[in-house]
Amino acid sequence: MISCLFLNMQARGISRTSGNLVTGSMLDYFIHFVHGMERFEPSAQKAFQIPVVYMGIMIGISYMIGGYASKDLGTSGIQTMTRSKSRVSWMLSKILWNISVVMVVFGFMILFSMIFGEKNLSISDLLCQRVMHFHGITEGMGAASLSETELIGRALLMALLTSMAFALLQMTIELIATPVIGFLWNLCLIFLSAYITSPFLLGNYWMLQRSNIFLENGMNMGGGIIASLGVMFISIVTDLWIIRKKDIGMESK
Repeated sequence: MISCLFLNMQARGISRTSGNLVTGSMLDYFIHFVHGMERFEPSAQKAFQIPVVYMGIMIGISYMIGGYASKDLGTSGIQTMTRSKSRVSWMLSKILWNISVVMVVFGFMILFSMIFGEKNLSISDLLCQRVMHFHGITEGMGAASLSETELIGRALLMALLTSMAFALLQMTIELIATPVIGFLWNLCLIFLSAYITSPFLLGNYWMLQRSNIFLENGMNMGGGIIASLGVMFISIVTDLWIIRKKDIGMESK
């Protein structure tokens, strides 16, 4: 919501200075959520600017899911597994809970985009350039023969899958080590993804501005889907293996 309020104020300011009415569509507001930042190239003339919206959403999700599985395991989780005689069912419920949290966050992002934005899918180059520093978005879409509907579909899919992968990976590390280490691991990945443009840093796929549609040698959507699903699969398999081997009696002490 804060992101939408900020973009709304910026649109009003641009309208006053340019003399043209700039309101922003639903798509503009959603792009503001998922645009991320341009590729950062360290130099003496260019300081690193923290992508506040990207990091705020990702860190917010990490904070919301952090410690839940471990805390539940040490309390009601043991009783649940004892009564149901199924550790796998308990673990799957935690996995689904993590995924649900991510989906609820994205649901609110879409809802706020619809509330604040004009009810259309047009793109304001002025807003993208001045507020998001996202240059050439319409040219990139034209070169890729991409419609507004396809753009929002790609942006939503990549950000959603990447967020789920981060959430499940954090829970896996939390079960192996501690909730604090799981949270710090994600925090490092989130920051490094902003600082370094690399296919090996998952957060790059989250950022629309680093897609190969708009950035030369940028992130490939297919690669991002494979990487995200791969991390999710490995995390789920590892979670199920851990819970089967874990001495749950020790967790209650």
